[in-house]
Amino acid sequence: AVVKRCEGATSCYAAPRLEGCALVVPCRPIVADSCEVDVADCGRVMAGESCTVRCKVPYYGDSVLAACPADNTDPERTLDWTPPTCQLKDCPDMVVVPEGYRRAARGWQCDEGFGGTVVMGCQIITSCVGVPELSGCAQEMPCSVPAFDPCRHDPSGCSDVSLGGSCALRCKPPFTGPVTTATCSASAFFGGLPGKLPWALPLQWALPQCSPLPCVDPLPVQPGYVKTADGWVCAPGYLGQADVTCKLDEQCNQLPFELSGCLPPVPCALPPVDDCAIDMSDCLSVEPGTECTARCKIPWAPASAQAACPLGNVDPSRLLDWVDGGPPNCTLLDCLDPLAADVPIGYVKKDVGWMCDETAGEAGYAGDVVACCNITSSCVPRLVLSGCFPVMTCTVPAYDECMYKAENCGAIAPGQTCEAHCRLPYVGVEDEPGCPDQVLAACR
Repeated sequence: AVVKRCEGATSCYAAPRLEGCALVVPCRPIVADSCEVDVADCGRVMAGESCTVRCKVPYYGDSVLAACPADNTDPERTLDWTPPTCQLKDCPDMVVVPEGYRRAARGWQCDEGFGGTVVMGCQIITSCVGVPELSGCAQEMPCSVPAFDPCRHDPSGCSDVSLGGSCALRCKPPFTGPVTTATCSASAFFGGLPGKLPWALPLQWALPQCSPLPCVDPLPVQPGYVKTADGWVCAPGYLGQADVTCKLDEQCNQLPFELSGCLPPVPCALPPVDDCAIDMSDCLSVEPGTECTARCKIPWAPASAQAACPLGNVDPSRLLDWVDGGPPNCTLLDCLDPLAADVPIGYVKKDVGWMCDETAGEAGYAGDVVACCNITSSCVPRLVLSGCFPVMTCTVPAYDECMYKAENCGAIAPGQTCEAHCRLPYVGVEDEPGCPDQVLAACR
């Protein structure tokens, strides 16, 4: 569509300019698979025209049309088309039969000693000639032996089990237990699905439950445990349940057993608090089943809260529990003025409080003082001041010098104004975009 614009020239003179029209051009040729698709008819298709795309021999399928839009102005625009569905009509017979395959009454099958499902394919080489290929058959191999405990289990008869075979799993002396059976079966892994092969699959087995040997008592006995007629238990002053673990070394020799599960009661750890506001000195070592008191420090308002260590605690990292749900609510009563060396320029303390200093700097400071209480690294509360800024002159904003005249607005003092006028041939029109007859630019 034609668009007419009015622009300002370098001499501030308005001149019309037309735009929006472009040359209609042909579409870019199709780039397609040279073996399957014939696009010879689509080398140069003008705007508003179309061409035919066909399947190339030995492929067959319905041809399609490719079109170039009538209003195309983009030389990189490709033709609008959908590739045809081309199928290979036939593939030459196989000359050299690969290992693992043999001809059958209908097609191909896996040779003796091989298994799987034959997949017949046809590969297209660079000269667009079809070459037959076979896949899906692989040589049968024994199932592999899964992981086992060499000290407890004896899988010596399972090292060479063929597809469909089985073997016996026994406990290795002096361990005793029932004998279990391991099988080599593809269906156990793949559900008998075609095309899935059992090569290098692990045996399917359940390891026998071999009875443990009597444990050797440790010497010396570690603190916290005593042996009774019923076995090992926690010693007086220790909490938990004694657990006995028997182990073997790399040569399957029995080692003294390990004891675990019995721990001494320990104090609870301090919970995280504001160290500047809360005094936790009464809670440094609270034994299980006892309480302590946390208090607010000066100059925070007096308040306190109880913390307790649960009975039977054996975890040194367990935090104290707040009896009423939380630490004391400490409210700051007073905040000190900043040190004289820390008062920034532009602030002055008067009877009514901190204010912006109208006498500081070249033209004074103005704004609204914001005083926040900050706790220093030494836990002293002091005010931090902000909100005052130096008073500065205003500068004229960027404007169109062809449209406006504002030579008197270079640098305006705070509270002052300047006049800006429309420059001929521009005039101001009320309630319409443009330049008003006179504009007062206020600086504040």
